[in-house]
Amino acid sequence: MGINIYYLVSSFIKLLIHSHMKLILVVFCGILGFAGIALYLAAIAYLVFRKNRVATSLLISRDSQNVETLPRQDIVNMQLPCRVSTSDVD
Repeated sequence: MGINIYYLVSSFIKLLIHSHMKLILVVFCGILGFAGIALYLAAIAYLVFRKNRVATSLLISRDSQNVETLPRQDIVNMQLPCRVSTSDVD
C-alpha cells in the first residue's frame, strides 16, 4: 500500500512541476490534488482502524423456522461426479 501512495504522490508532483499550466492553475490543482490524497489516506485509515459493531452473517436467515433444510435442486445438480477408486479398475 505504501508503494501505491508513493507512486500517486510522486506522479502528481511530477505532473504539477512539468506541466505547462499557469502558476495559479498549478496552485489550485495542487490544493485539490493534495486534498484528494489526504481524503484517500483518511478513508484507508478509517477502514483499517474501525471496529465492527455487529457481526453479520450472510448465510443465516433471521427467521430460522422457515428455512428449508433440504439442499436446493440446482446446487445438487452441480455436484461433481463421485471418484472412481483404484480397486474398481481392472
